[in-house]
Amino acid sequence: MKKNSWGIPATLAAPGLSALLLLGASLLVGPAAAQDRVLQAVPEAGVLVTKARTLRAVQTANPECTAEVLRGRTPDGYLCQVRVLTAEADSVEIAAAAAPRTNAALKRRAALAATACRLGAALADYRPVNARPGLDRDRFTARALGCRAVGSLYDALLALPQGSAAASALEGDAALPACWAGKPLKQIVCNCGSEAAHLGEAAFVSPDDEMLNAVNLGLYARGCFLDVKGSGSSLVDLKRVAPGSGPATAPGAASDRSGAVKRYVQSHEFQFKHCADRASGRRPTEPSKVEACMCDVITRWRLPKSEPGSPVSEVQVATSPGPILIGVEASGQVASCHLVAGDRGVVSSQSAPAR
Repeated sequence: MKKNSWGIPATLAAPGLSALLLLGASLLVGPAAAQDRVLQAVPEAGVLVTKARTLRAVQTANPECTAEVLRGRTPDGYLCQVRVLTAEADSVEIAAAAAPRTNAALKRRAALAATACRLGAALADYRPVNARPGLDRDRFTARALGCRAVGSLYDALLALPQGSAAASALEGDAALPACWAGKPLKQIVCNCGSEAAHLGEAAFVSPDDEMLNAVNLGLYARGCFLDVKGSGSSLVDLKRVAPGSGPATAPGAASDRSGAVKRYVQSHEFQFKHCADRASGRRPTEPSKVEACMCDVITRWRLPKSEPGSPVSEVQVATSPGPILIGVEASGQVASCHLVAGDRGVVSSQSAPAR
């Protein structure tokens, strides 16, 4: 039998050497790095996508999302699945009266949003060798869309009437998906948005990109930089002083509405600084650009309600870019938003979007 220089039979040396090389390669790559090169499986995604009523609409808007692509465990397939799940989650209307444990609509929407987030996170963690061009952008897009789904759920719960049984899900009800581990929903939304923003920066996405801008505005509008939990992160019918106190004596009611709005705007001054910073690269700074950015943030707020039938009330507050004039309906929705330029009056107007 032919032997090599160490006296080992060649027929045994070759397999042994191959095994040694494989072992060395695995040690060099490491378990974590090896896992990053494989897309994490999200088994429930396939069933949710197949049963989604919005599937055909998403495929029409995104022709690349064919049935074959959707079934494939590829970056393209995961991105298409996130698109379907996000659209489906947004189409589910939550019933306010039912508590989270018995609220089928809430549980379905939460399951869709959580799965979209998991898919986006799986694609964000995917680090293949010799990645194809554009994969960094797809990672960001998938993560941002998943974050949008859970952000829309958070906004929908905030918009429910005060004291609604379903609104208790804001604090992390156990009926919500286990992957959220009972954390306050705001914490889930803010962590997701922050990760998406970092992915956008890593992918060199333009600061003026529509999707990245939406991610950043969502972080600001939802008060992600404030240490506030649940519905306290917005002015959704500010909490009453004591049990049984009526609307007339509630903090933030009509008698104190102007002061409440001013305090809220002042605590969110960093949002408007962000708008001013974005416009500072323009010479001269265009007031309309600053106003559009500020009003896009403001119209997402829900402000204190007043007595039904009350006329639109206007509140002017000082901000670093300039005074802002806000028109608030009795329902608490923002009816108008104006940036005021010194003694020249209102420079232009931004009406609140249709709801």
